[in-house]
Formats: sequence, structure tokens, C-alpha cells
Amino acid sequence: MAIEHPSAEQLLEAVSEFLKQSILPVVDAPALSYQLRVAINGLGIVGRELNAGGSQQRDEQALLAEFLGQQGELATLREQLRAHIESSDAPYRDPALLEMLQKISDAKLAIDNPKYQPVPPSGAGIR
Repeated sequence: MAIEHPSAEQLLEAVSEFLKQSILPVVDAPALSYQLRVAINGLGIVGRELNAGGSQQRDEQALLAEFLGQQGELATLREQLRAHIESSDAPYRDPALLEMLQKISDAKLAIDNPKYQPVPPSGAGIR
């Protein structure tokens, strides 16, 4: 009979809960308490990234490829988008650009801060 080991997500959750339940309540130093909360938050981000299985990066790559009209590695597409935005080829309020950037930002925030409430799509409310 094979022994099943806990998954990476389960290990992260166990460490995070231990830090929250057993360590954080007994830490008196404000600076150390803050650093501990940052570490706990970091564990949560890593867990959500593992659960997403790289889908956020694949989705970003697909959005960039569609917008730029070419395929490529994510880092290359990001660089091409940066160059596109810096050039005069990209109108500041291009609805397609704003919508794509909003989708990418919302997907990243869903992992970094799942409690974040996204702004309306397509740059609504941007002045």
C-alpha cells in the first residue's frame, strides 16, 4: 500500500494555519507581527498560484497574443506590449487595450488579493 503524502497546497495551508493560530497570537513585537502577517499572506498567494495551475499566465499570454496579433513567450509579449504602449501606435484610451489590461489586472488580483473588488470594465470611470 502506497503512502500518500500531503499535496503542496495542503502543506502550505497547514503551515499558514499553524502560523496564524499558534504563533501570531503570542508575538508581541509589532514589527515581527507585521512580518509574520506578510509571510502568511505570501503563503496564501503561493497556494492560490498552485491551485490556478498556471492558468492565469496562460490566459495573459493568450490575451497579449490576440491583442498584439502574434504568438510568443509571455515575457516577450509583455515587452512587445510595453514597446507598443510607449510608441505613438497606442492611443491612451484605446478601449481594446484598456479592456485587455483590466482583464490581466483582475486575474492577477484574484490570486494576490481575492477580496479585491474590480473596477468596471473597459475603463469606465477612468478620467
